[in-house]
Amino acid sequence: MILLIGYLFLLVPGLLTVSRTTALVRNLGDATDGKVDATELVETEIVRWREGEALPARVYRQSATNPATALVFVPGLTPDGIDNPRFVAVARALAKSGYLVLTPDIPALRNFRLEEESIDQIGFWYRQLRRNEEFKARQVGLLGVSVGGTLSLLAVARSPLSRDADFVVCIGGYQSLSRCQSRWFSMAAAQERHGKYPVQFYGRWIAMLMALDALPDANDRVRMRETLEHLLIRGKASTEMPSSAEGARWYRYAVLNETGDDIYALVSTKLERRYRALSAEAELSMVQCPVFLVHGASDELIPPEETEELRRRLSSAEIHLLYTPLISHTHPLIDRLGPLEKLLALGRGLWFLHSLVLTT
Repeated sequence: MILLIGYLFLLVPGLLTVSRTTALVRNLGDATDGKVDATELVETEIVRWREGEALPARVYRQSATNPATALVFVPGLTPDGIDNPRFVAVARALAKSGYLVLTPDIPALRNFRLEEESIDQIGFWYRQLRRNEEFKARQVGLLGVSVGGTLSLLAVARSPLSRDADFVVCIGGYQSLSRCQSRWFSMAAAQERHGKYPVQFYGRWIAMLMALDALPDANDRVRMRETLEHLLIRGKASTEMPSSAEGARWYRYAVLNETGDDIYALVSTKLERRYRALSAEAELSMVQCPVFLVHGASDELIPPEETEELRRRLSSAEIHLLYTPLISHTHPLIDRLGPLEKLLALGRGLWFLHSLVLTT
């Protein structure tokens, strides 16, 4: 009898973990299909003040429970921010799976801008969750998508107040923005397209948008800002070509993919200092919690080599790594896989999620 009780003590936690993994897989599958049932969730808008600035966020959690694990879920560069339908669906899926999920509204990310201030804001929200007396989560971690993944890692690495994070999940992150930009500005033919333009063009447009001050004419800057924002949001240009020669060259490079090596050099010089400040270097050795790295095997916007570079620099962390053909940078690709490839990819993904559940 004592031996049987001992076996039960070993078996029950394992069964609970399998059950939680199964729920997470099911809920994330629903999020992919855009049909997460949120009827049992509580979604709350909150505002916290930091140095006189109001910072809004949204919290998702199950109505009948006080989750043991909380996480800050950081979006990438998207005009919808935390209201992006796919992002909301994943946040709800995570909440249905037993997590408390806080999604911070990061203004720079909504405006297609990469700023060091975003790192500070992510760290601020992590500390709000860590200190929160209402939720009292035993574990608090961070989950970031695309650039939000790397910024989350930097928030832990650069702030002593954030280094007690229990885990970090980075999906499709980068290590070097300069190396990524070189890819975005390449004239080489691309395979992956979502609409009229190759995926890399989205990175090119973001870089050009951040470097618009390099255009000397104010009218050109206004017109090119509108052009680039429409390209990023709608995949097409809505404005006419600027009248000045320099403005017209920027337009043709963005819209028509004409040669623009000098524009690449100009943008690179303009953004060099910012890229250096936002790239993940030796400071990642300060991250000591478990880190879960996920990257689409065929990601053409931020290639999987970037996650490999992150892994090399996370020398003090316990690393869980998944390269998967199931996703590109932002789009699911499961329907493009053959039966065996799909089965193997789903198996590796399931094992990865099981490791995440065991940790969190």
